[in-house]
Amino acid sequence: MTGKIFGVSNILFRILLLFVILYLSSCASSKKTVYFIDQQDAVLKASNLSSKNLVQPNDILSIAVTSLNPAATEVFNKPNNSFVSTSGVNGATLQSPGYLVNNDGNIQFPILGQMKISGLSTNEIREKITKELVDKKLLVDPIVIVRQLNFKVSVLGEVARPSVVNVPNEKISLLEALGQAGDITIYGRKDNVMIVREEDGIKKN
Repeated sequence: MTGKIFGVSNILFRILLLFVILYLSSCASSKKTVYFIDQQDAVLKASNLSSKNLVQPNDILSIAVTSLNPAATEVFNKPNNSFVSTSGVNGATLQSPGYLVNNDGNIQFPILGQMKISGLSTNEIREKITKELVDKKLLVDPIVIVRQLNFKVSVLGEVARPSVVNVPNEKISLLEALGQAGDITIYGRKDNVMIVREEDGIKKN
């Protein structure tokens, strides 16, 4: 009778020990997967500064012009359809509207002709086109909107969904990019993330 009681107690002890080990291991792993584990409560001020992304060759721009005279601005809103891309799904050739920056850093803009824009930000391009339109008396009080259509971020590695993230507003944080890719998995190292940028044809990390 005593031997049976001892045997049952030994089994219960082993089960209890197993639960304790599982509990401690789960706590340890969850600590590694939580962001800002040591961050105290604080108010962080968001940056309202606009991004300073410089246009480079092979970038694609959307340039829209408006003014009080819609008929006069119509010619400036005909996109340059010379950019051709190939779909990786079915091999079909598709045309994407926009102004393709050539290898010399130029675009061919209606009436204004060839314009050097490589190395400029979208705001600087907007100011340049606006000045040209006013100086040549082509439009009165024109409004020019310039956007970069091919602004994207590639998220690779131990994430849930390795993918290319398109960024319409030309600004994205590291956390937003990881969130779009489904976050780093439990097997990934959140203390070892590499950011690679391409500047003037050179990749820098």
